[in-house]
Amino acid sequence: MTINNIKTTLLALVFLTSAAAAAPQAWFHPDGTLHYYEAISVPDGISWDEANLLSSNSGGYLATVTSQAENDLIFDLVDDPSYWYQRDGGIQNGPFFGGFQLDGSVEPAGGWRWISGEDFMYTNWGQNQPSNTNNDQNRVFFGGTETNRTSTWSDISKNISLLSGFVVEYSAEEQTMGLFQYDVAASFEGYNLFAPQNSNNVYLIDNWGRLVNEWVTESDQGNSAYLLENGHLLRTVQIDNERFAAGGYTGKIEEYDWDGNLIWEFTHSSDTYMHHHDLAYLPNGNVLILAWELKTEEEAIQAGRDPEKLPEGELWPDYIFEVEPTFPSGGNIVWEWHVWDHMIQDFDATKDNFGVVEDHPELIDVNFHSHGTYVADWQHGNAIDYNAELDQIIYSVWGFDEFWIIDHSTTSEESAAHTGGNRGKGGDLLYRWGNPLAYRAGALEDQKLFNQHNPHWIASSLPGAGNILVFNNGNGRIGGNYSSVEELTLPSDGFGNYIMPLPGEAFGPEEPTWMYVAEPPETFYAAFISGASRQPNGNTLICSGPQGKLFEVTSVGEKVWEYIV
Repeated sequence: MTINNIKTTLLALVFLTSAAAAAPQAWFHPDGTLHYYEAISVPDGISWDEANLLSSNSGGYLATVTSQAENDLIFDLVDDPSYWYQRDGGIQNGPFFGGFQLDGSVEPAGGWRWISGEDFMYTNWGQNQPSNTNNDQNRVFFGGTETNRTSTWSDISKNISLLSGFVVEYSAEEQTMGLFQYDVAASFEGYNLFAPQNSNNVYLIDNWGRLVNEWVTESDQGNSAYLLENGHLLRTVQIDNERFAAGGYTGKIEEYDWDGNLIWEFTHSSDTYMHHHDLAYLPNGNVLILAWELKTEEEAIQAGRDPEKLPEGELWPDYIFEVEPTFPSGGNIVWEWHVWDHMIQDFDATKDNFGVVEDHPELIDVNFHSHGTYVADWQHGNAIDYNAELDQIIYSVWGFDEFWIIDHSTTSEESAAHTGGNRGKGGDLLYRWGNPLAYRAGALEDQKLFNQHNPHWIASSLPGAGNILVFNNGNGRIGGNYSSVEELTLPSDGFGNYIMPLPGEAFGPEEPTWMYVAEPPETFYAAFISGASRQPNGNTLICSGPQGKLFEVTSVGEKVWEYIV
């Protein structure tokens, strides 16, 4: 599952929408919850009561100030001329916040309160303030005594409508979802796309959790969704299929424009094949699609499958194909690659593909399965990605605890053979990594990947360009279950030719170039789905799918953004 696909609920807080509003500032309140502060500029002027009403209608309240730290935070948010009114003589009057004086109260008795009901314990009054001139200055604002903007307070009449702004505070009592952490300076500022499985909607939010766009569809989301460079949404869709009823089933692809109009759909589902899990959008506008194909018990045995490993009486090997869309629906299949064409086995010497498994790591052992229980969904591929510079495909094989790389430069005929294409190997595996047991080149303790998801090339414009980033779920990991995100530098000549190991040895590398693991490790564990994505500033955005948690870490593993959906 990619970073875009997690079960989610939208952030409950609704910020005021205004072209003159600053981005809300998050702050952990002494009560242990996250609060947000939003500065609103009103050039034409506003009264305290009007600001209070707008704040309440937005789900917040005029800001309460209970400490020097909170006062400094709010002042920093409004320390800009757009929020200040300049009186005759140059005196600066800043924005309103939530302090008010009870009717009938005068100085020095005070009677000051916060609109939120919190105790009026901390104050930061300016010199000779509050003055309570004419006994009607009963609302709090910044400044008012100097020609420079200042974080000290003054009082003003509730009937005055000259001030140019106000500050809204939103509390998040007993917060269980939404924004939990946001280090503005250290995190990468961007948009985040996510699509809840078994839901009709797809959401795009900014780092504050504010909704940027929403696609409302008529069918359940599958396992992947992508935002294209033209602003279109490309996603998988779940449709029922009685034969291929397994995890990750989809069957259909849809493309929507930015405004939510369906512009293309492609269905790939029958009683002999079905699209599942993932797709990859190509630079030429075509789409790579991952699918199952049905092989009967007789076909499987003819291919050297041990009959004892056919408890369901059939196999569903994976295949990958490229479709050229025909709008508004359908498409032409212009290329394909099948696992079934690249198998080896040492079980039945009477079959054509009989051979020495350990001598052919470029081939796939038809009798291998990493998880002990033999099922029809043999590989259970869960992700694909495309590298245009190399013209290669990476393919995550959950059932083998590996990812494989194959050549896309072949014709469909060459992809079914062992020669041809830019690498001269036809459709045989160019590279594989994660579990040397799959090709008899290691022991159990040599296994690297455990139910992995979302292996992909880091784009050429990003730190780590050309390396592989993979979410290692860690389900069944030796030493205990915990997840990790790993960056791998593959052994190659730099031109897409990989260094083949000697017979009996495993593909490198031995260790990741970079890895994120929580401290302690078991506090970060996603048994299934999930993914990660490198950011332009070198950070890594991570999706812990089962928990519905998105978070961003720096290269040294420091968490700088967290959002639970």
